[in-house]
Amino acid sequence: MSSISKVKSSPDLAILEKFRSFAFINDDFEKESFSTALKNVLVTKFYSFENLSFLCYVIDIISKFPKNLVFFKNSLIEKCHVVIKSENDKPDGKSLIALDRALGYLRENHNFLLRRNKTLFEKWKSYGFKEALFYKYPEFSQFLLDSSLASQIKVTKDEIQEIANEPAILIEGKWTRFSDLKKRFDYKFSPKFKETFLYDKQSDEVFTYLDTKKGLVKHHPYLNALDPVGKISSSEYQAILKKSHQFERDFDKPKRNYKYILQIVTSKMPPGKSSLSKSNLFDFLLRPRHPYFRLIDPDTKNVHIIGYGFWNWKDKMGFFGPLVTDQGRFRSPDIWEYRNCSKRIVTNIPLNKEEMKRFTYFCKKFVNDDINFGKNLAFNFMNHNCTSFVKEAVKYSFSKQIITNASLDEIICEISPNILRKLAVFLKSSVVSIKEKFISFFPDFVKKVDSFLFALIDKIKNVVIAFFVSFLASFLGGIRGKNGRKIKDPEKEEVISPPLLSPVNWFRYSLFKFDLPGKIQIWQMKQKSTFVCDNPLKLTISP
Repeated sequence: MSSISKVKSSPDLAILEKFRSFAFINDDFEKESFSTALKNVLVTKFYSFENLSFLCYVIDIISKFPKNLVFFKNSLIEKCHVVIKSENDKPDGKSLIALDRALGYLRENHNFLLRRNKTLFEKWKSYGFKEALFYKYPEFSQFLLDSSLASQIKVTKDEIQEIANEPAILIEGKWTRFSDLKKRFDYKFSPKFKETFLYDKQSDEVFTYLDTKKGLVKHHPYLNALDPVGKISSSEYQAILKKSHQFERDFDKPKRNYKYILQIVTSKMPPGKSSLSKSNLFDFLLRPRHPYFRLIDPDTKNVHIIGYGFWNWKDKMGFFGPLVTDQGRFRSPDIWEYRNCSKRIVTNIPLNKEEMKRFTYFCKKFVNDDINFGKNLAFNFMNHNCTSFVKEAVKYSFSKQIITNASLDEIICEISPNILRKLAVFLKSSVVSIKEKFISFFPDFVKKVDSFLFALIDKIKNVVIAFFVSFLASFLGGIRGKNGRKIKDPEKEEVISPPLLSPVNWFRYSLFKFDLPGKIQIWQMKQKSTFVCDNPLKLTISP
């Protein structure tokens, strides 16, 4: 009988009470001197995964019987501290992290020796999970964090359960213990999608934890981008429908026919502590983040979530490449459903059946053409990004025009300090007034010449500014990248190239119009059908 089996088959702790010191030798639990036992368990064979599992299990048992085994407990903690400190730089850091986490369950203040554990524990708490699970089941909590399962579960209504002294999660509608989950699933990084996926070991199918009341199910976020990923109750649907009917639009049919709900979702990051982070620059350009869609079906109450983006741009583009034109992808759920923010802004729009079909077709056409036929979609942070996708999809679905782009003039105005804004408005009005009064004394032909000269000067000014901005943009990737399909008309295959490849574009001031999440948020906050959720953790589908 193996050591773990011996311990588990002795609920009265007869073995541990009899052997106050033990060794773990050749997968067996034997009486031995305390020092030799610790040497064998912690040092000689410490990096064996089975040994670590056994040790963590024994620690858990000791924590339940502190009076009988107080000397053993304190000695064990002390020896483990020595091992952690001395082995902290070893390549196999996961074993040390798990051991330190298990020991945290025994320490009076439940603290950790390793900084990594402190960071992970704070993340675990921010996800809303029970703190005790982090200590009691170190292998489980580490698996959830490393596989990204933790971030997926946190946004759902489900909670982690304990079954027969084991943690358990919902898999395909059934509560499944961690020991069974490990047998079936593992996780690995995908170089193509730049993400870590959980997969079935036998079939290699990717699984994702969704808010569908079934938990972990077969779902690839990129290849199954149009499948339902959430489910709401009838009461939640009615609340959202009522809110959506406040959206100001042309209702060509009775409102009862507009029962499909399209949600435009954006996020807002919290302001930093510095005064600069609370400026107009941050409020307009940096705090507003990434718009995407949700579509709610009135019959099934299923929720479809789809967003478009270039999720790993920092690793690929770096500081000198944010304007590189590269390949974008659709994802469901959108990656921003998992990311923390200070506000989630949701605008609800009612659609009739024909409009819903047009929206679905718009997304399906681009997704399937990309996946099935390799018609790679372009992505550029300047004017072909997540905001561009939302604008074009809305326009195609029900002919609503959302102004999402901002010119250089508008950006400069929006990010300027308030005092400079007021000064600029005053100077502009004063100059215009003086110019009009001065010109009024001249004949009409002089006025026309004067008007032409002012227009010419303004055009020359714009050309000079455009060249200067293009010069800077070229260093940020505006001249680099590859061609890709434009997301505009699904029936056409328009191609866009890196914006500064053409020399003519270097002098086009009109080229520099940026599709910005900040512009969509300004529009959202004017809509009566918009609601805002502060510091959201779960999916913010209903108000």
